[in-house]
This record gives sequence, C-alpha cells and structure tokens, in this order.
Amino acid sequence: MDQRYSVMRWSWAARLLAAVVLVVATAGLACCDSSDSNMEGVSGSVSGLSPGESVVLELNGRNPMSVSSAGRFTFPVGVSANNAYSVTVATQPRGQVCTVTNGSGAAITNNVTNVHVACAAQMFTVSGTVTGLAAGSNVVLEDNGADALALTTNGPFSFATPVAFNGAYAVTVATEPSGAICTVQQGAGAGMTADVASVAVTCSPVTFTVSGTLNGLASGMQVTLDNNSADPLTLSADGKFTFSTPVAEFGAFNITVGTQPAGQTCSVTNGQATQVTAKVANITVTCSTNTYTVGGSVSGLGASQQVTLEDNGGDSLTVTANGSFTFATPVAYGGAYTVTVGTQPSGLACLVSNGASSSISATVTTVAINCVSNTVAFTTPGNYTWTVPSGLSVISIVATGAGGGGGGVSGSTAGQPGGAGAVVTSTLNVTPGEVLNLVVGGGGGAGTNGPFVGGLSFAWGGGGGGGGSSNVDPGSNHQVIAGGGGGGASYSGGAGGDAGGSGGAGGNGGGSTVIGNEAGGGGGSAGTGGTAGSGSPISGDSGSNGNGGAGGSGGSNGGNVVGGSGGAGSGAGTGASETNFGSCGGGGGGGYGGGGTGGYVTGGGAGGSAGPTGTTYAPTSNGGGSATNGGDGSIVITLQ
Repeated sequence: MDQRYSVMRWSWAARLLAAVVLVVATAGLACCDSSDSNMEGVSGSVSGLSPGESVVLELNGRNPMSVSSAGRFTFPVGVSANNAYSVTVATQPRGQVCTVTNGSGAAITNNVTNVHVACAAQMFTVSGTVTGLAAGSNVVLEDNGADALALTTNGPFSFATPVAFNGAYAVTVATEPSGAICTVQQGAGAGMTADVASVAVTCSPVTFTVSGTLNGLASGMQVTLDNNSADPLTLSADGKFTFSTPVAEFGAFNITVGTQPAGQTCSVTNGQATQVTAKVANITVTCSTNTYTVGGSVSGLGASQQVTLEDNGGDSLTVTANGSFTFATPVAYGGAYTVTVGTQPSGLACLVSNGASSSISATVTTVAINCVSNTVAFTTPGNYTWTVPSGLSVISIVATGAGGGGGGVSGSTAGQPGGAGAVVTSTLNVTPGEVLNLVVGGGGGAGTNGPFVGGLSFAWGGGGGGGGSSNVDPGSNHQVIAGGGGGGASYSGGAGGDAGGSGGAGGNGGGSTVIGNEAGGGGGSAGTGGTAGSGSPISGDSGSNGNGGAGGSGGSNGGNVVGGSGGAGSGAGTGASETNFGSCGGGGGGGYGGGGTGGYVTGGGAGGSAGPTGTTYAPTSNGGGSATNGGDGSIVITLQ
C-alpha cells in the first residue's frame, strides 16, 4: 500500500509540474511573437538628412535603429496595445540637428505612422566684445563680407546670421568710427563645430603702423599679405612694406600670407602680437622656391630581381620589390623631370609611363614602371598582331624566313637540299598602342620520292617547295621582311637558293647539267620577283613582285611524284610555283620579291628581304635536306 501511494503521489506531482511549464512556455511564445495582435507598430519618415550621413533613433529609450537616407522608416519592434510610445534621437548626424514631431503618445490602440524626423544643418553664432568705442561713435562690422552689424556702445555683440556646420567666418571692420581705428582680434576661422564668442574688437584714436621686410621673392612673382584676415597688401619685390591700416592701441595684429607666389612658399616671422602699444616694424616675410618629389610605383619584378631608375640622367634609385618609390632629390618648381631605366633586371624590360614633364608644379606620384618579359617570340607559322605596350619606343626585331623543302629522292640518289631562309635583324621606332601585323612563314614541303620502276630504272623525285617569308608590317614604312629559301630540285645539283644575301637579295637556285646547262630560278630582290629558271625541255616561272609572301610549290614528275607544297606566308611577293609536269624543279621562296622556280631539275630562287636603314641580313640554316621539309620561320621581338 505504501509503495502504490508513493508512485501515485509522484505521478500527480509530475503532472502539475508539466502543466506549469506548458503555461510558462506558452506565455513566453506569446511575448516573442512579432505578429501578436496586441502589438502596435511605430513608423514615420525622415526628411532633410544629408547624403552619406545617418541618424540613430530609439523607441522608448531602447531598440536603436540607424536611418541612413531620407524616407520612410519602421521600428522592427512594436508597442503593446494601450501602452505609451516615445521616439527620440539617440545620435545626431554629423553637422545636422534632427528634431522629432508626433514622436510620443499614450494608450495607443492602432499602428502609429505619422512620426516625423526633420533634419537641418547645425548652425552656430558668431559673437564677441567691443572695447574702446568712444561715446557717440559707431562702428560697422561685417561677417564674411556681409551681415552688417552697427555698434554704438562697448560690450558684447552677436551677428544675426549664424554659420552652418563646417563653415567659415571672417569678421572685419566695414566702417571705422570717426577719429579712431578699430582692430579685430581672433576674427576669422573655418571648420566651425561650435558657437564662436571670442572675437575681440578694440577701438582707439591712438594707432600704430605695422610694417616689415620681404626677402626671397622670385623675379616676376608677387605675394599678398593680410593683417587680421583683412587689409590685403600685394608685394612684387623684396624690401620694406607697411600695411595701409594701422592697429588700434591695445589691439592685435596677425600677419598671414593670403596668396602665395607661383612656385614659392612664403613664411612669416614675428607676425602676431596683442596689446600693441608702439609701432611694429620687425615682421619678416621670407619666400623660397618650392620643390617637389618625383615617384610612382613598380610592378612586375620577380623575387630577387631589381631595377635601377634614374631621374634627369642621375639620382640613381635601385628598387628591389614591387610597390611605391620616390627619388631622393626633389625638383624645383618649373623644373623638368625625366625618369628612365638605368639598369634593367635580368630577363625583363621595365617600361616607363608618365615618366616626364617639362614643368613640375606639384608632387609627382604617377610614374609607372611596368616590368615585363623582354622578349616576345612567334614561332608557329601564321598571322599575328602585337600591340606596343605603354612606355616603349624602341624594339629590336629578329625575323627569320622559312627554309625551302628538299627535293625528293630519285631511286637511291638523294634529293637536293632546300635553301635557307634569311635572318633579318633590325631596330624599329614604335609608338605605345601601335599595332604591328606579323606573319611567320612556314617551311617549304619536301618533294615526293621517285620510286624504282623496274630493275635499275627509277623515276626522279618531285622538287621541294619554297619557304614562306616572315614579315613585320609588310607594306608599311618600317617593314621588315625575311625572305624564304628556295626549294631544292630532285636530281643533279639543283639546290635551293639561300635568302639573306647582300642588301637582302635572295640567292639564285642551283643549276643542272643533266641535259645542258640549265639555270636555277633567280632570287627576288628589292621587291622584284626573281627570274625564271631556264632549261630544256622545261623552263621555270618568275617570282611575284611585292612585299612578303608564301613560297611556291615544287615541280612534279607526273601525277604520282608531286613537288613539295610552298610554305605559308602572306603578301604579294610570293615565290613562283613550278607547274610543269616532269620539271622536278624547286619552288621559289616568298619575300621582298618572290624567288623564281627552277627549270628542269634546278633549284628555286630565294625570296628577297627588306628592312629600314641599319638592318643586317644573313642566311640561317633551316633549309630542308633530301626529302625533308624546310624549317619554319620565326619573329622575335626584344624590348629595349
């Protein structure tokens, strides 16, 4: 019986505890539910709030909410029905004062939507004290050249028009009293954040002149001095000066530079004093020429790399990391600066942008040094464009024409080698942003081998194709053209001509003595196509005139033993193709005047080459061997 009663008693206690927890939890949820029908919302509008500023509002002394623009606002929490609400400004915006209307109420039964917060610029008064004004006299003061204030007695004064937050004030004497001078002390200021009450105006019939000496003013320049933010005095030469308005006895003076001379900075010594009781003659104004530093930023340097910069050919500065730099020696006002690279980092070319000016008038921080790889190579046949980067004016070009293909094997006799393309080295003056059109020539194809046709009999192989030229801006005033090598014949000494001869001329193709004295195709030169190779019974064709071009195809030996294809290229100066069956001659190389084709089993001529004054020409070694394609051309640009 005791055991059953104990269990029953625990069960009732547990049920009672669970009921209490449920009631408390339900009440808690009701309080936290933002959609409770017993809660009333509070909202309104803000007007006049300055852009970029914010005002912090509170509801019933808590629940702060920041409003950052004019318009509607709603507090995220409400007020219980039949309770009071009070909207206040917890934090004012900078330089403004916001006031709340319709901001409070009691026993509300509906949502409140008409709270209004009006923001306006914070205003400050300018005031001070007048002393020494004789009876029956009057003085007229102005603030910022307006808001005239006439005073007839000594004592405090205040201007009628306040000054907005962060504004300036300048109190001056517009009309002096009869027989006296009034001097303003502490009469000017800027960036106001509070009322000003310290302006002191001292009047007296006894006055003292204020004078001094000017030194160091540059010829042709002028400087304007002010006393107590008024009485401007413009000086155009060194020497003595005196302000036109004297200072009242027991007044003050404050000499400042109102307008500095161009390119100079003038400073004042002994320029302030109060309680003046004698003439002032010891003010010194000293002017000196302004100097400005020159600097900028470096980008693109790798680890452990450095670049040495110079300004105006000296003042060397070694920079070891990317980031900002400043030269040690400043430049005087009106002087020139020219930033150059004295020593380039290994493997890089550092290019200068915004690096020069003929007349400096401010500190320079915009010089840009961009370090990039100092070589750009194009080695795959095709057409390209390359844009000259900022800060670059000179580049070096090494253009290589493609080699001619070798002639095909004739039975067991090796074909003749193709000619080499030209190596053309030149220096070009360029302009940042200029676009260079580039063409990399393709190697001439090898002639097809001639097979045995029974016993010791065999067919001659096909002739090799000419190599294409490599070009930089073909047709422009600073064109660079590297001619392609001629194709090799298949038999009996008809090697392709080498490009890159004297003055850029293409070499002639090799001849043959199989039947007579057959001549190979002529090399192109100076934009004129090479002459046709001669022979019996078959002669070749002349190369095309013009700038740059593809190589011509080699001659075939019937339909089954074809000549090699001409190397790819672009331009009018294409090498001639040998189209006569049975010729077995080499195709002409493309270039500044394409090479002519070989005649009967003779080599094709090489294309001509071109470049501006100072260009050098030489053959390379990329001609194809027996039954071998010629090597492709290339263009390598080196930044200087």
